[in-house]
Amino acid sequence: MGLFDNLAANVKAVAGEAVNKGGELAEKGKIKANILGEEKKRDDAYKAIGKYVWEQTEQGYDFSTLIPAELLDAAKVSVDRLKELQAELDGMKADDAPVEPVGEPVTVSAVFCTACGQQVADGAKFCNNCGKEV
Repeated sequence: MGLFDNLAANVKAVAGEAVNKGGELAEKGKIKANILGEEKKRDDAYKAIGKYVWEQTEQGYDFSTLIPAELLDAAKVSVDRLKELQAELDGMKADDAPVEPVGEPVTVSAVFCTACGQQVADGAKFCNNCGKEV
């Protein structure tokens, strides 16, 4: 019996350790999820700060002593390019002329099954798809 008692004790110890490791892994997963959430909040705050600083720069506030000129210049180039592209797109919209219809209007009458939505042949009493009466 001693052998089986030792085996049972070892199995119990290993199972207990596995449960502890599982709980530890779950806790690590929760912490990692919280870290990701906080990193997103931080990144959103950075973005908001950057937008605010840029808007203040456009209003004439001088950040040149705080922000490297190459960063401000890169933002300016990007903003200018966005304005050019938007103007190009707006110009294309202005050139869009409505398409004039050609020929006489055609009237199409089609019947559709209320049960399955399949088009039903003219004069049919039942739907060929689901068999419902139309």
